[in-house]
Amino acid sequence: MSVPSPLHVGVMGVTIAAVGVVGIFSGRRVQNSRDFAVSGQRARVGVLVGMLMGIVGGAATVGASQMAFQYGLSGWWFTLGGGIACLAMGLFYAGPLRRSGAETVPEFIGRVYGPGTRVVTGVVATLAMFIQVFGQVLSCVALLGASFGLDPSVAVLLSAGLMLTYVFFGGAWGAGLVGVVKSVLIYISLACAGVVAYRLAGGIKGLGSVFPRYPWFSLFGRGLDEDGAAAVSVVIGLLSTQTYLQVMFAGKDVATCRKAAFASAVLIPPTGLACVLVGMYMKMSRPEIDSAHVLPLFFLEHTWPVIGGLAVASLLVAVVGTGAGLALGMSVMVAKDVYARLLRKNALDREILTVSRAAVAVILASSTFFAATNLKSMILSWAYLSMGIRGSAIFFPLVGAMLSRGRSYPPWVGILGAAAGPAAILMWALFVGKGPDPLYVGLAASAMALGVGTLASIHTSGRSSARLSCGAGKSV
Repeated sequence: MSVPSPLHVGVMGVTIAAVGVVGIFSGRRVQNSRDFAVSGQRARVGVLVGMLMGIVGGAATVGASQMAFQYGLSGWWFTLGGGIACLAMGLFYAGPLRRSGAETVPEFIGRVYGPGTRVVTGVVATLAMFIQVFGQVLSCVALLGASFGLDPSVAVLLSAGLMLTYVFFGGAWGAGLVGVVKSVLIYISLACAGVVAYRLAGGIKGLGSVFPRYPWFSLFGRGLDEDGAAAVSVVIGLLSTQTYLQVMFAGKDVATCRKAAFASAVLIPPTGLACVLVGMYMKMSRPEIDSAHVLPLFFLEHTWPVIGGLAVASLLVAVVGTGAGLALGMSVMVAKDVYARLLRKNALDREILTVSRAAVAVILASSTFFAATNLKSMILSWAYLSMGIRGSAIFFPLVGAMLSRGRSYPPWVGILGAAAGPAAILMWALFVGKGPDPLYVGLAASAMALGVGTLASIHTSGRSSARLSCGAGKSV
């Protein structure tokens, strides 16, 4: 285990403290629950890009290096999928979502499929996102353990505390402003890491002399089924996630949202490629180390202390920012789509804001327990599972809502479409357990249920209209 020098520690401390101050002072911009949830819909491109760059968190950095250390290029899928998802947001999602005036994805879906669907999608999305939050906590534990040798139990508590600080006060403003600072820091750090790792490995020729072409240089090194499902789950999962689609609600206007999405589509994929290079080089030079410690150890052992300290602090900020952003997205859905719809329909705005902040604290506190009991698990596996579950519940109802053209459907149609996917995944995993990835089963079930329900409702409404017309004709 490498021991950080005093210079490492000093740079880390100053960087983390500076970003924490940004998160706390962003609270001055929060006057109501709308400011907390969607920045009062006043955010400009820089803040929105900062929010979307939250995709580059623990799974995309520590998790990608860990995956590349074991399998090679397939570790790139998370950020590659993130870029594809951002491109789709700019092309297809920005207009319908921003013009709707909604604040959450379940609210947008509920306007077409009814309040029952809003609650179902809010609950499923919240539970699925929770899985990814404790994956971010695991990334924090790996960073703090590799950098400072902290006991995992202490690292878990510190991780959750940092995440709480970054969004508890400022909400979406905090996530966005911290994201801007984090994006600059992480880009500098990973650019240095990619260049250094490439040179130390001897370039493509050096890597090729050590690793066989397959699986190490294939995006499907774990097999077409497993890595294909990972790619689909990332794209569809991100296109179904409140935390990132929140950007489409929070922007100043549609054009601003699109610019932010397109900029993020360009910026996100290169970060993952740098992490892959680090993972493969460390496999060459230090095959005996814990795979979760690959990235922080690389910075501590192979870069100048100032760069290394800045890099580890930036990674920690990236992980903390992503976990905090996910917790924020969950808290907004809990407060607005569950609490204000089921428990307190007449809740005042300040009450909703209080519930949002309390939900952030409860979510992060709960995540510490689950992280502490799964310390040795693969970080990216939790991210892929989370993406798959929420994608199977939200993706097709959300697309259906965007294509509805003002039409509304009976509540049972949306509830069936949102519940069928997660139910199918669960049943497939429990009773079949082989064949295609459960993600495909869940998406197919959701699409079929929503499609059949939509056709049935249209047919029923058509017959009702015909009967009314006939009755009107007879009365005349």
